[in-house]
Amino acid sequence: MAFRITRLLPAVLLACATSGTAQADTATASASLSGFKYELIDLDLNDGITPALTLTSPPEYGAHSYYETQSGGVEHDGRDSIGATSLSMPFGNSTATVGATEWHVTASLNNPPLQDQFMQGFAMQRLYFDVTPATRVVFTADAVLSAADAGGRNAGWASVGFDGGFYPQQPLGTSIPIFSALETSDGNLSGTLRAELNTTQAGNAFLLVKAHALTTFTVTPVPEPASVTMLVAGLALVGGAAWRRRR
Repeated sequence: MAFRITRLLPAVLLACATSGTAQADTATASASLSGFKYELIDLDLNDGITPALTLTSPPEYGAHSYYETQSGGVEHDGRDSIGATSLSMPFGNSTATVGATEWHVTASLNNPPLQDQFMQGFAMQRLYFDVTPATRVVFTADAVLSAADAGGRNAGWASVGFDGGFYPQQPLGTSIPIFSALETSDGNLSGTLRAELNTTQAGNAFLLVKAHALTTFTVTPVPEPASVTMLVAGLALVGGAAWRRRR
């Protein structure tokens, strides 16, 4: 009778997996950075060198709105300059805005057809610069993040960050990472994003400032407790029926 149980098991699993499809769950995410700035601090007042940060090339910008499906479908609206992008789909939308000192992104997704799907907004700026020796550089920006995890298949995630590195001019110098991040997957978060660089010798560096909002729809979520209970009850019924037939 194990064969009969095995053949009925997929139906029980399918009932559990689809028990929440009628709910209008919407996942949302947003992330903003504003007031980006840096401060220079002299770590050696006796070396006669004034702390300086000098851009070595124009800043690079990027604002991108994406929609992607498990089957390979991709929609994209992007730009590599200051400005905004947006993407509107039947089941969600995303936006991305980049300025000289601020970045804003949003994404939302609401019960699309049954395949894994992703909606996201991404905004960034990349800086290349030289830094004097014995200098502390403090990068800061005001951050506001929000993500609403609707539960079940829909999830949201928001993040902001500084990501870069410093490379001393001396061949034997060791690179120094520049990193800081804030993120949330459920709820609101605000604060100051801060990263610090301390140099002992002159060198060049880069810094990526980024904001990311991501919403996802996953076909096979982790079962909720109620779904697990239904599964166990269904298996018990099927097993009981098979036992009665065997008798």
